[in-house]
Amino acid sequence: MLKQDCRYQRSPIFHLFICVVLLFMSFFSVLCITADTLIRITDDWRYALGNEILQAEHGVDWYLPDYPDTHWPQASGGFVGGANALQQATRLGDFGLDHDAVCFRTTFEVADPAAIHDLVLRLQFKHGIILWLNGQPILNVGFGNEPASETGLSAQALQRPDNVFELLTLNEAIEFLRQGTNTLAAQVHRSAAQNAFAFVLELSANFSRQAMVHHVSPTQALISWQTPRPTSGQVHYGLVRGNLQHSVAYEPLTNEPEVMLESLQPGCTYHYQVSAKTSTGTVRSALASFSTPDDEDTSLRFSLLGDSGGGSAVQYRLAEQIRLTASDLVMHTGDMVYPSLVPELVDLRYYSIYGPHMRSVPYYVATGNHDLDRGRSMPSELFHRPTNDTSAAEHAAARTFPESYYTVRHGPAQFFVLLAPFFNQYALTENNPQHLWLKKVLRASTSPWKFIVLHHPIRTSSLHRFDDYNRNLKRDADELRDLLMPLMKEHGVQMIFSGHDHVYERFQPVDGTVNIITAGGGGSLYPLREYDVLSARFLSQYHFVHVDIEGLTCRVDAIDDAGHVFDSFVMQRDVVPVSSHASVWHSPLVEEGGAGDADGNLLNQRFDFNGAPLVASMGRYSHAGTVRVHNDADHLYLGFESLALPDDGAVILFMGQANTQHVDGATGLAFLDHLEFEDWQPQLIGVLGDEFADGTYPAFDRSRSGFMGPQGVFHAGETLTPVQGTRIQQYNLSPQAYTPSLKNTHLSEQNANFVEIAIPWESVPAWNPNEPLRLSVLSGRQPSPDRGAFWSFDHSLIGGRHSQSDPNRIILPGLVLEMAKGPDSDGDGLSDPEESSLETNSNELDTDGDGLPDGWEVTHALSPLRDFLSDGSEGDPDHDGHSNLDEWLANTHPRDPKSRLSLRAEIVEPGVIQIQWQGMPGVTYELQSSFSPQGPYASIQTPETPKNKTNRPYLLKLHLDAFQNGARFFRIGARRVAD
Repeated sequence: MLKQDCRYQRSPIFHLFICVVLLFMSFFSVLCITADTLIRITDDWRYALGNEILQAEHGVDWYLPDYPDTHWPQASGGFVGGANALQQATRLGDFGLDHDAVCFRTTFEVADPAAIHDLVLRLQFKHGIILWLNGQPILNVGFGNEPASETGLSAQALQRPDNVFELLTLNEAIEFLRQGTNTLAAQVHRSAAQNAFAFVLELSANFSRQAMVHHVSPTQALISWQTPRPTSGQVHYGLVRGNLQHSVAYEPLTNEPEVMLESLQPGCTYHYQVSAKTSTGTVRSALASFSTPDDEDTSLRFSLLGDSGGGSAVQYRLAEQIRLTASDLVMHTGDMVYPSLVPELVDLRYYSIYGPHMRSVPYYVATGNHDLDRGRSMPSELFHRPTNDTSAAEHAAARTFPESYYTVRHGPAQFFVLLAPFFNQYALTENNPQHLWLKKVLRASTSPWKFIVLHHPIRTSSLHRFDDYNRNLKRDADELRDLLMPLMKEHGVQMIFSGHDHVYERFQPVDGTVNIITAGGGGSLYPLREYDVLSARFLSQYHFVHVDIEGLTCRVDAIDDAGHVFDSFVMQRDVVPVSSHASVWHSPLVEEGGAGDADGNLLNQRFDFNGAPLVASMGRYSHAGTVRVHNDADHLYLGFESLALPDDGAVILFMGQANTQHVDGATGLAFLDHLEFEDWQPQLIGVLGDEFADGTYPAFDRSRSGFMGPQGVFHAGETLTPVQGTRIQQYNLSPQAYTPSLKNTHLSEQNANFVEIAIPWESVPAWNPNEPLRLSVLSGRQPSPDRGAFWSFDHSLIGGRHSQSDPNRIILPGLVLEMAKGPDSDGDGLSDPEESSLETNSNELDTDGDGLPDGWEVTHALSPLRDFLSDGSEGDPDHDGHSNLDEWLANTHPRDPKSRLSLRAEIVEPGVIQIQWQGMPGVTYELQSSFSPQGPYASIQTPETPKNKTNRPYLLKLHLDAFQNGARFFRIGARRVAD
């Protein structure tokens, strides 16, 4: 049995000490391993306008390493300002006519300067620039022959055109590198003719592009990198980080080699490192790793984004959010680089931004229209993609390449990446080579999950809705849809992802396929053009999409640049034969009263149902979503999520108490004659799906469907009588809030994504709350008030199946709902009935003895019956370096890599360090410090014991004079406090 003792969270302490030391490096000059990339374009810079520097007391020394720049503002690179059409992450709006230059400063770490053979600079600037490394001038461009020391901050440079990029090797500057912290300073000048500047910089050691992994299969992986000049060398790899037993040699044929690692084992993690021979010796890349998929896997996590390549700050933030998802692969729907895909921009807009993630996770890209602006061969030349088996002659005739379209199998999913840019660039047509290839590979696919990825959407409500670029008097989206939909229906493609229109849009299923536009990766957002009749969710929002597959179930989340999920959708590939389900004792808030806004919703209402959901199978044109069931002493609660309904659609639920009588249809329900209830009959019928129907109405105006019909919860019988006292809330978002982008693009639709129902037990006298109930859920068309008209149902079901002898007949055995009784004997957070259904011990806090309470494991989707692999105390399902036991001790989430105990430190004022960590309820913390990472560590005496009873940041300010000179190491300990 688990004892709630006070054990310190040791593994995270070690990890946290690393994090805090990194934060203090520039202050304490602590050494670290030299990375391939010394300064990323996304790194922060301190900056100041030149005239402000001239007025400063120490202005002449601003580029020296010890210059005090903490009062300068800080922002992410790159930068633009003035009358400048260029787009970068940070625009300095106060760069005006009276400014001639901007000064920048940043620092980077070098462990061993002697290990750097090439110092590589990737640079875009306007119009003149001087770079200083540790106070020494290393680059001077735009001022003729004038020395850097004589070029004042009021100087104006020679005119330089837009979009000129440099890739320079500054080996003469290597002698100025220092072990430890180095300072790079830049002064960037306007020209006499143009009051504008631009500054984008990346600094690398030995490699002009870090090593990264590309298309990965169970037995192969492609590694590529870039060096300043062609080299020979080897790629070393192996299963043990410290013992890379295998190697593949390569020859100096190009400065961007590709090496295929062969004969790998499925489902394994491999470590790899590149060694390259230069004229001055051998250089090695940073050690990295990747994981091979296994076709027998039943789980997969992947992310998708599109239309990203503007180099904006939001693109940087989305890249970081994608990295935090722990995806197995990433798909891009096209337009990787703006304004056009060219060699000079592909690093600054793509590889430099996603490269750190691409070291371990493969990215697969579809071709967008901007990727072809500067030549059809650009995507094939600049990206490392799989190939197809279309013949060379067919490619030549179609003006395509082997990399233009391809398929990838990764675990349980197969992706079909198509070429579909503007139709005047290339049109996918009936029986052209790509179409024939697609039919062939779809026919051959044995993957349980199938996804199509392409650039051009098959439906859209945004700017490209009416495009007809091939001028055949048919909308391009319609033409593409008519070509692909029959194939997707025939071969069971579950989803199709596209880009092009810079929005997020999810559509109702059509023949079982869900269509999603994900094109908010960083380019300028687009507005609503015209509402598509099948649109389920439209947001002009920066975002990416994350997909989590587990067996037969797939969850899709749309996530913004702050990590917030703003749309979710859950689908099930087939009907899962579940016969019973345990309700959870819980009293979710189901508000009373009508809508509080003009859209049928209450502001800030939130879906607070929890526990394991029941997931409906996917329908042909609709989806009944997921259902969670709760009860307390007074009410039965039903919570629906991820509904997908057409304008005339509805979700219909049937509930009743079990009996032994065979019922064909139901008494008084002739309009349900094509339903067969097995051994029970419904006492209640619910008709749901309209966000304006926050109550029960026998005849409700479904304005978009053009007729009236029932909405709410009714007693079954000759007439549909409302169940008195029932509370219903139907709405779109959780929390129900309107961002500016939602206000600007809101659709005039009425379909709810969330439904909450609270039914009083006393309103259904025939029910015994201590006995099981039966539940069946179906989606279909909105019923008519005409009792003589049959109700029309789709294939989306819970607690039902279609008859094998009559496809129009649905058999409803009903799902047995066991009501929660309320008590929790062992205090583990699970009621006794829940424990019974889970087969855990209701008298043991920790049934499997792994140190984790049963309730905590169930809440966080871990098995309370397995004490090994990802479910045990040493498991780490979110791969954040913290074991499940660590996460329980710190009260963080074991499946969310962003939920972690971590320290942040910064100098907030002269002589004062502020240390911050995120406190969690029920956890006490102890902050310790040491002069060495190995210890000994001593507790820091503070006026108040660091502890939190609420989820909030904890701040602690320390005076520097309390410490001796040199490095100081901090770590945080966490322990649970018994209730």
